[in-house]
Amino acid sequence: MPKTTLFQFEREPMTPAADRCEPTLWLKRLVILSALDSTSVIRNIEFRRGLNIIQTHHMQTQGGPVAGHSVGKTLMMRLIRYTLGENQFGTEETQNNIASVLKTAWVVGHWSIAGADWIVVRPMKEADTQESFAANSDNWQQVVDSQVKEHSYRQFVQTVSDAVLSNLPKFNLPRGREAKWLDVLAWLSRDYQCGYRKANEWRHEDANSGSSLNREDNSLIMQWVMGLMNPDEIKQRVNHRNLLNSCADHKQTHDREQ
Repeated sequence: MPKTTLFQFEREPMTPAADRCEPTLWLKRLVILSALDSTSVIRNIEFRRGLNIIQTHHMQTQGGPVAGHSVGKTLMMRLIRYTLGENQFGTEETQNNIASVLKTAWVVGHWSIAGADWIVVRPMKEADTQESFAANSDNWQQVVDSQVKEHSYRQFVQTVSDAVLSNLPKFNLPRGREAKWLDVLAWLSRDYQCGYRKANEWRHEDANSGSSLNREDNSLIMQWVMGLMNPDEIKQRVNHRNLLNSCADHKQTHDREQ
């Protein structure tokens, strides 16, 4: 008979780390505002530690509208990604539709990063990242109403990156670019259009998620984050890439001189 569980909890019980009382990165609240004012709330969604389930209305037994589709699940997930550093929160069509109705809408995220509370505020429109701002606070209403830009949005994203990636060795992808937080975010939150057809396919060209890595680079990101790539292997990969580049340069010189 095949096993019905992935983890054998009865044999190896899982115990939380004694020095950790909450996740390194934890979303506590997501608020959508029609204007930059704490009283202009469209949605105020609170999250708890652990598994949070998005529940939709039950379908009627006969007739009635279909429930569960086009109710905003994907948009909510994209807005969460948007507060964490992505440049877009939806497809171009979705963004244009929202902008036509909610011309001055904002999204607010209350995050806990390594035990510190942060409020990040971003406009729901095509805008320069300078319009976004963040503050060390656990009171989103106060941050929104005061509009005191204690920290830039880039500082917030850098804080997230430092907290999540601080224990990992530095790693450069084969094309020379250093692996960064947005690469890891892409792995943790793939576009729904990708489904789960391939384990290392995360971003779909129709989702307007920004630039993406190829599947080979994605596999390396997974190995890196999961601790399956030690510093010695990373060093050897760099040496191998340098040797390939040197070989290509010598071949060009040989062909030219010949």
